[in-house]
Amino acid sequence: MGIKKNKVSGFIQLNFKSPGLGAKKLMGFTLIEILVVIVVFGVLITGSVISLASSRVAARDTRRLGDVKALQESLGLYKNAEGSYPQTIIPGSPLVGPISGLTFLNSVPSDPAPPDGSCDSLGYQYGVSNNIYTITYCLGKGTDQIAGGIHYAKPTGMDVAMCNTVCAGGRNCGNDGCGGSCGTCGGGFTCVNGVCTVVCVPATCVSLGLTCGTPSDGCGRSLSCGDCLMAVLVVGGGGGGSMSGTYGGGGGGGKVSYNASLAVPYGTYTVTVGPTVAAATNGNSSSFHTITSGGGSQGLIRNGGTSGNIFVGGLGGNLYPPRLGGGGGGGSSAIGDDAGNGVGGNGGAGTDNSISGGVVSYAGGGGGAGSAGPGGIGAAGGGMGGNTLSPNGLPATSNTGSGGGGSLNTVGGTGGSGIVIIRHAVGLVSTTGGITSIVGGDEVHTFTATGQFVVSQP
Repeated sequence: MGIKKNKVSGFIQLNFKSPGLGAKKLMGFTLIEILVVIVVFGVLITGSVISLASSRVAARDTRRLGDVKALQESLGLYKNAEGSYPQTIIPGSPLVGPISGLTFLNSVPSDPAPPDGSCDSLGYQYGVSNNIYTITYCLGKGTDQIAGGIHYAKPTGMDVAMCNTVCAGGRNCGNDGCGGSCGTCGGGFTCVNGVCTVVCVPATCVSLGLTCGTPSDGCGRSLSCGDCLMAVLVVGGGGGGSMSGTYGGGGGGGKVSYNASLAVPYGTYTVTVGPTVAAATNGNSSSFHTITSGGGSQGLIRNGGTSGNIFVGGLGGNLYPPRLGGGGGGGSSAIGDDAGNGVGGNGGAGTDNSISGGVVSYAGGGGGAGSAGPGGIGAAGGGMGGNTLSPNGLPATSNTGSGGGGSLNTVGGTGGSGIVIIRHAVGLVSTTGGITSIVGGDEVHTFTATGQFVVSQP
């Protein structure tokens, strides 16, 4: 066999000669083809090595997850039997309960070597805080459910955020998600969704300067500061005088009600004032809050009307003997006078009250008519009775609750309208309604017609 290099083609030429035969020329591989084959074999070998390494990382990650899960299950059994988690565990040693004496794990697992991916030589780390354990472990490549990197296993799962992560993002108080706390709030603050927030400091009756009422404390609740006491006068309307042709009786005065310390809570109240009524008509009631005062009755043909306070009117004259005058109407504090011989009886006295400042008499009876002499005198705003010279009964004064005068013809005196007066200390509450005035350091509200009275926080 001979070897020589072809100068033209560059091939290495092998020449074989067999005995008895002529020489036979065979073609060999080029250097480039040999190099290509070497590279292909190298790639195949490298891929196999990489695939084998990746499989080994995946196998170690699978083992790590299995270790953690087994350790979690054992720790759960440990806590059920012992009442709490162990403070420490030692890799390679059994997990034994000191109280029950039970073995919950024959050997605490160790992190398989070597560390993979971004993991260092951390190994499995175990700790307990507030009776909540944390197992820190690292996966080199991860799985479809848990990515590679450091993870934290807790009783709630195998991949739970660490507490300092829960407390991040502005959270500075409340539960850290691991049984601990992100911090506590100082005085004047409360924890709302993990953030210390200013507490609504409730007001008090003292801080508001109130001695009564039910104001808001500024935090969505109502305070009870006691009753707001007010002086209240309620006078019903007076009755109209009668219209007899010979001896008309005077109308009765309305009822007078007075409470020097009525408890009036915050709210809006309707104040009703009995209006003026025509002759021979009963008076109407006046009212406020819990107080109602009825009106006086109309004068009768001969006798005076009864007051709202149940004081009756005086008797009229009879034909025998000829006492033809009308009786006076009953007042709020006295009965009406009987008629004399042709002389009308005087109305009954009214009731004195100083709620508005000076002393005022309210709800007197109207005078009876006099057929042969003077008509009776109305008391406390009541109308005078008519007589032969002036037969018409006179109307009562408005807003006194007094009765109208009796008449000798068909024009009797009208009954006086009622009145409501409310008085309280200035600044005690905020009130609106009626005609307002200040009397002796008090606020006075006078209602001469129906309206509204509002009581609110000052």
